[in-house]
Amino acid sequence: MKISEIKDMLAETGLPVTYLQWPEPGVPDLPYLVWILPSSDNFGADDKVYARVETLQIELYANPRSFETEAAVEAVLDAHEIFWDKESVWIDSEYMNETIYTAEVLIEAEALEEDNNG
Repeated sequence: MKISEIKDMLAETGLPVTYLQWPEPGVPDLPYLVWILPSSDNFGADDKVYARVETLQIELYANPRSFETEAAVEAVLDAHEIFWDKESVWIDSEYMNETIYTAEVLIEAEALEEDNNG
């Protein structure tokens, strides 16, 4: 998977989506998605990284929590055959719900040089 494919896949939800954080000003109305690649669980062979496996974290922010919106995100992940887990928390200080989807994706080596904005 390429970085651009992650962006394109999440755009299929129809929700505003960005990498890491929204610029100020410019935060859209809820609901929206933010995605990051916070860690890796690479596969090694022959004393080197054989396959780059990144943890993909997708954060859905909404108020109130919307099971329909969650289902739309999940349908896109399922359509792309992404195995995911999720958890949901209320952020009292922001008065919004955050549903966090976590998955592992195999990132193509040449994809690491792509622009990761958006």
